[in-house]
Amino acid sequence: MQNIGVQIAKIERNLQQLSRSISKEVPDYIAAALYLGSSDQKDNVFALVHAGGDDAHQARADKRIWRRLLSPNMSAAAESFTAQKPTITKSLMFPDEHLCSHTPFQGANGTSGVLQTIFHTRAHLDRSSEALNRINGAALKRVSASLNSLLSMSSDLDRDLNVRAPYAPDAVVMFCDISGFSHAGANAHYRAQDFADKFCKDFILESAPRFKAELLRMEGDGVWLSFPFDPTNALDKKNAARNAADMAHYVTNNYGQFTKATDQKFQGTHIKVIAEIGELRKISWAADCSGPVFIQITKNLPHAERHKNSIMIGPELSQEMPETYMIAKNMGPEFARLTL
Repeated sequence: MQNIGVQIAKIERNLQQLSRSISKEVPDYIAAALYLGSSDQKDNVFALVHAGGDDAHQARADKRIWRRLLSPNMSAAAESFTAQKPTITKSLMFPDEHLCSHTPFQGANGTSGVLQTIFHTRAHLDRSSEALNRINGAALKRVSASLNSLLSMSSDLDRDLNVRAPYAPDAVVMFCDISGFSHAGANAHYRAQDFADKFCKDFILESAPRFKAELLRMEGDGVWLSFPFDPTNALDKKNAARNAADMAHYVTNNYGQFTKATDQKFQGTHIKVIAEIGELRKISWAADCSGPVFIQITKNLPHAERHKNSIMIGPELSQEMPETYMIAKNMGPEFARLTL
């Protein structure tokens, strides 16, 4: 696997270098990706490497494209791969944003794939474009040696590269954190722990059943919760989003009363609630869950307001919010403030 990683790094560097040169030469260029055919799922592809695009584009590609199995009804790259024909077409995932060029290729050991170059929908492209053909040809030429070396090293890249199923969010994940807790309990660690325990058990978990929330874990003075939903049921997803918003509103409205009744030493603290939709991955070697949504929430937590109770929600959860809630997009690069 170490040698596989070396070859992939070479391919990625080449595609990144080419991507930078394309952006200077071709108007409306965004990014490029190299897809390989799945060894396990006929007509499916997965992105081996991706290069280019701004931070938001890269984050979305990481979530929905990177080593994900994509079928022809989900991906224009998979359509081109199945037909084994070059195409220029709107993206199936983001048709209002992307126009994609696809060039199928044959690699070592009978493996085939597709080079995808991505442009804004306003771009004027056609298959006879000299610039586009030159770009695609140069890209495949630059990666061919490393790609063929990679393909000769593995008989099952799906397994060796941990290729996963299509992105399918199945829960709203929420983190409830006490702001100012360390300062308030600076000289009273055992008292602070008692307060944190009561916060989790007597406040958060007492409230959770009415909002159909489930405890994931307690983390110091914070609590992780999930609001599971069926990924195939849009209404179930909407209901989970509403329950999460309602619980966030409830705990921020009632936290002051809880501190007053529990331990007035902590009355100067506040509660931060931050939530987003994502995938929960069961960890086989531990009684716990993981997933990038936890990283996303933790990364955005410093943008929460520190001197009053606040609610922050991520971009996916924002799209599912009931009209009764107002969203103000001024809480860091990704998350927004939620108010009733």
